Amino acid sequence: MNRLFTAENHHEVLPFWSACRREKQKALTVLTLDHHTDVVRAFRDEQRHVPAEAWQDSRQVTAAVRELRHDEHFDWALRAGIIREAFIVSHTCATVPADERLHVLCDPLWPEENELFRTPELYRSLADSVLETAYLFRQFGDLSRYGEFILDIDCDYILTAKALSPRDGTFFRSLIRQAAMVTVSLEKDWVRLLRFPGETLTSGEILQHLTSFF
Repeated sequence: MNRLFTAENHHEVLPFWSACRREKQKALTVLTLDHHTDVVRAFRDEQRHVPAEAWQDSRQVTAAVRELRHDEHFDWALRAGIIREAFIVSHTCATVPADERLHVLCDPLWPEENELFRTPELYRSLADSVLETAYLFRQFGDLSRYGEFILDIDCDYILTAKALSPRDGTFFRSLIRQAAMVTVSLEKDWVRLLRFPGETLTSGEILQHLTSFF
């Protein structure tokens, strides 16, 4: 469990990633599970400079976290030399990735987000399957292609309680077992807003279930 680190907001995992970068002395790939991702330019500012060696200075990382929002930390981490690329399994993607090293993997079975909110029951079986081996392998493929990686989970990826008890969780367990580090963002409000009708899931319950896979 000493490889598991939690934060409330997604961008607040950045100090953990940078600590891993300093420990490994190399930039790793990040594999992320998220409901929706806003992989835009850090600080929404095309001109703002991010020092390429910022990963070496924990104070710079802490200062950046105070200004970053949502998923801007992906772009900042790339520009600061903390990570080398990211593959983000997402149910929806509303933005164009800020960098070509940010790869959003959105399964075509998911509808546009407004449709998902209007008719969630049509997609409940899909939401139930997001930790299943067949689903995750379809997104990521063979894990050996990524080299050493960080596994990053946003709790709002889980929309139903049933998703936390996959019939075949082999691939998900492999993700956890092979990860150099696992970061989990709780995102309590988003979990509450996005969970399917009739669900009572909280981020705390999701975290508890996730730790059972270790």
